[in-house]
Amino acid sequence: MALTHCWVCRADSKIHELEAYGKILSTLNIPFYPSFPELNLSAKSVTQAETWISENTRLQTPKIIAIHLGSRWAENPLPFFKDLLTHDSDFFLLTLYASDEEKKASEWISEFRQENGSKKILAPGLLSLEQYACYLKSCQIFIGVDGGPVHLASILKKPVIVFYPIDQFDFRVVKWHPWGVQYKAFPLLKKSLISVPDAVLALLNWF
Repeated sequence: MALTHCWVCRADSKIHELEAYGKILSTLNIPFYPSFPELNLSAKSVTQAETWISENTRLQTPKIIAIHLGSRWAENPLPFFKDLLTHDSDFFLLTLYASDEEKKASEWISEFRQENGSKKILAPGLLSLEQYACYLKSCQIFIGVDGGPVHLASILKKPVIVFYPIDQFDFRVVKWHPWGVQYKAFPLLKKSLISVPDAVLALLNWF
């Protein structure tokens, strides 16, 4: 028995609701083949995102790595990218987050900038869902802890580096890995980002 469907949900749906649905299918041993709709992004929004990135990088073809600074990170992941941003002038890190993550993400961005004086951190601020997708469209790679943004990146056919909680790593890699794109998965400890350096090395192989 197989179930093939198009998964459409409200933009403000909670990720735990979607995960619960997937677990029901797994419990019933029903294969899960999600098919993603095409995203119809307005030309104006796409152009605005491209223009903003161009003005803030001042490069013709910058290497843009998008990272979602969600609440599932154990601590600030930005310092792990310091050497990469320092030694390669083409690399930029685009920071993204949701409305309920804005305070923590802003603190992390400010903390990194104060300690490193880096202008390689791109921070467009709080974005609508369409704007978020438009900025992702201009990136080469997406990095995030398992959640909705990871799958949005998949829809946009962006390679993904995804982190899963270590106590659920095997299950999530099998059942919830990004579909239809190149990806690498790493375990995330609850109180440590010890696997992030390995992820930084892995993404270099994609450029």
